[in-house]
Amino acid sequence: MFNNIQNIIRTGIIQLALFAAVLLLFSCDLNKKAMLDQYWDELVQSKTEEEETEVLKKLSDYLQDHQISFEVFKNINGTLQGLASITPADSAYPVTIRFQEPGSDKESVKSGWHPRSADNTFFLYRE
Repeated sequence: MFNNIQNIIRTGIIQLALFAAVLLLFSCDLNKKAMLDQYWDELVQSKTEEEETEVLKKLSDYLQDHQISFEVFKNINGTLQGLASITPADSAYPVTIRFQEPGSDKESVKSGWHPRSADNTFFLYRE
């Protein structure tokens, strides 16, 4: 009888630990997505070039700290063009960035940023 109670308690503790681990991992993923969303919103809503640059610095640090890869594109008439193929005349088009966390197949795509400075389009590629 006592062994049965011990087994039930042990099983319950193991299940609780597994549940807590899954919950922790899930909340970390949600927190990363929330931070990326926050930085993107700040970037899109920047009112000055200086404010935009400060947000880009924070975003760049965040991407490096979490080893998140990214690709930057110009959305030219519904077609995503890599920065290597754009011309100065394309500076008026909005920027789209694809983010991908290490070890994940999921991409987070953010679009609609109109840089206050054309140079800021390339900011995240600076070392």
